Amino acid sequence: EVFSLPLNKDGSVNEGESDEYVLRHPSREAVLELGAKARGCLETLSQLVAEGRGDEARWRNVLRQQGCVAYTTRIVDRVFSGLTIPWKYVLNNGAAFGEELCELSRACCGFLRKMCVENNANRVALMPQIIVLATLLQHSQLGAEGVIKEALRCPPEVLETVPNDFFNLVIKHARVQRLPRYPRVLADACTSSDGTPVPANQDRVIQYFFTEASELIPAVRYSLPVTESDTFSADMWISDRAARRYDHFEVSCLSLASDTDDVFLKGEEKVGDREALLFQYFLTVLELMAAVCKGRNRNASRQLMEQSDEFACTYNDLLFVIKHERMPHVLRAVACSLMLQLYVEREPHEEASVIKRSRVWSKLHDSVPDEKPQRPDPFEGLAFSVRPPSSFNDLKDAVTSSLEAYSKIDLSSTGRTFATLSYLRLCSALARFGAFHAYDAARRVTVPDFEFLGGFITILSDIADGRKDVVHFPGPPLQDWMDESVANPRKLCKDRLRLTRAYTDGDVVETKLAACDLIGFLWECRTDVRLTMLLDLYEDIVEDKIGPSLFASVTQQQ
Repeated sequence: EVFSLPLNKDGSVNEGESDEYVLRHPSREAVLELGAKARGCLETLSQLVAEGRGDEARWRNVLRQQGCVAYTTRIVDRVFSGLTIPWKYVLNNGAAFGEELCELSRACCGFLRKMCVENNANRVALMPQIIVLATLLQHSQLGAEGVIKEALRCPPEVLETVPNDFFNLVIKHARVQRLPRYPRVLADACTSSDGTPVPANQDRVIQYFFTEASELIPAVRYSLPVTESDTFSADMWISDRAARRYDHFEVSCLSLASDTDDVFLKGEEKVGDREALLFQYFLTVLELMAAVCKGRNRNASRQLMEQSDEFACTYNDLLFVIKHERMPHVLRAVACSLMLQLYVEREPHEEASVIKRSRVWSKLHDSVPDEKPQRPDPFEGLAFSVRPPSSFNDLKDAVTSSLEAYSKIDLSSTGRTFATLSYLRLCSALARFGAFHAYDAARRVTVPDFEFLGGFITILSDIADGRKDVVHFPGPPLQDWMDESVANPRKLCKDRLRLTRAYTDGDVVETKLAACDLIGFLWECRTDVRLTMLLDLYEDIVEDKIGPSLFASVTQQQ
């Protein structure tokens, strides 16, 4: 129903009189009654598709066939898309009917989210109506982000059908207010449920967000160290590029560092703190940059590198954050992810062959010219000013030194653990692409720099070894753990704490698995070095017994 709110002489809504008008409006009671009935129906349906029932998969298909997805999205569309009253009367206004409408929206979105869990058919059915849900995205109280995120967990061919209006509407919301949910939703649209990138969506985000709406990317400036001896006092300042002069402010990244600063990326939006909210937005923009480059999207990486000075994503910008010991752990982690996707994981980089299964007899090298393998330039066509150095030596040093500082897992420092995982992933990619290998002119093959890698294995062992983790006891150990029959009660308490969800779920176990994966790579390098030594010894033995006649005859035949 159209609410004819009292207006001022200039045509704006008279909020003082409107509050009383809405409270006394005859439709208010009908809205409250119908909203309660609709929520009761949605709660009953949500129980049928809730996880853990055992037959929830069948019910999701049955309810879709009965048109529940279409009916629920129609409720959202009819109630919220055509509002003729200001949003203030819809959002948390218990005196009128706002709280009732908020609960109705959350019930609709919660039901749709449960319908989409592990059900691609329901996701496909919801995709044409995803714009309706995007209209609610600007208000966190309405619960739209969860259902949009679940709806986007679909195969690549379905994600490609997301309409252009969806991207434009999300970006339109971001123009009004810089909230981290908007880049996060765009990033979800760039990657399918199995991690496969969707190039069509990546290119649309590049065009609509990074090219046509570049004012939405925060501006970054750097401040020099306070003293020459304290280089890590250099700071990084973030601001809204499009903010007006009277509303302009800057955020110091150093001021937001803490042991648990990963909550800026994983936790809820800091709506009451505008500095923390802008920092969260900046983090999600960096993650969006990494998402559009995933899968070696050459067009996306070229566009970002050409504007890297403006967007503060040059090689040196990211290296500055990666090396900075006092920067927030979450910012260093996101910088590692962007460095990986933008500069390391790109064509024509290919994985190095660690264990050489075919060798050339070294004596033949005297008669065969040396042809050192030439690799194509991965940054061909780009200006030299935006290219990284020819080698990643400074990046390797920064990653390995940072991992040495992060070598002990601290269960209470979730930010450090999150950063450790990102550094390990970057280091693993560098290792796979041969950054820790060098060309051996004597053997004419690439060989691992085992002198460096041999010392690096100690760092990885410290990360993977749970006995060296720092565990903070939540309180005095339980009495049965302190029984006199237990030889080392604190060790028993620590071992039991390792079986809790904080250890077995999330970043801790992922970090240890990543460290074990790198140790496996080093073991292969070690095997290759031993094979090389064995073959060198074998050549010496054969040459001593057979003599130079064999090689002379081979040379004459050539």
